[in-house]
Amino acid sequence: PLAAPASTLALSRDNLVLAAGVGKDVVLWTLADGKEVAKLPQAGDVLALSFSADKTRLLIGRADDVALLVEVATGTVIQSFAHAGAVRGVVAHPSTPAVVTASADKSVVVSPVTCTRVIPLGKGKPNGVVVSPGNERVLSVGPGKDVTSWNTGSGAKERVFEAGAEATAAAISKDGQRVAVGAADGSVKVY
Repeated sequence: PLAAPASTLALSRDNLVLAAGVGKDVVLWTLADGKEVAKLPQAGDVLALSFSADKTRLLIGRADDVALLVEVATGTVIQSFAHAGAVRGVVAHPSTPAVVTASADKSVVVSPVTCTRVIPLGKGKPNGVVVSPGNERVLSVGPGKDVTSWNTGSGAKERVFEAGAEATAAAISKDGQRVAVGAADGSVKVY
């Protein structure tokens, strides 16, 4: 039994996973065995759901005037779509990177999905982010003494550059071969 009545249901396009909005939770089950595979807590009541074509992402319409595109496996928010009223209808476009959201504010909006990857950095808040000229890597500045290089294609950690003191800034040369790291002690290291 559910903790509350389901307000919305969505079935993955391959008919293998069922998602339900239950109060402020999204609950997912595999249809073959009925086992719960995930619970994604939300800040507002869940009113609408839609799976991406590959079922790795779920579009969630909420009563707190926002729709969120999240990774099913982790619940990580990929992108948010704001409205001036409760989001009562959502559709993840089956073949293009776009979503359609319908709100109690009497609007239907088609929005592009512009975020292609979320890279979890771990604990703490970075002091900044730098993208390489070719967009193949991103540097996260801090928290702490490190600047970390991440591969934007795979999300993998490539290398760590130590600042010596609290990392405060970073830059990448135009050719992508050098990285400058600034620290709170006033030093700059070039790698």
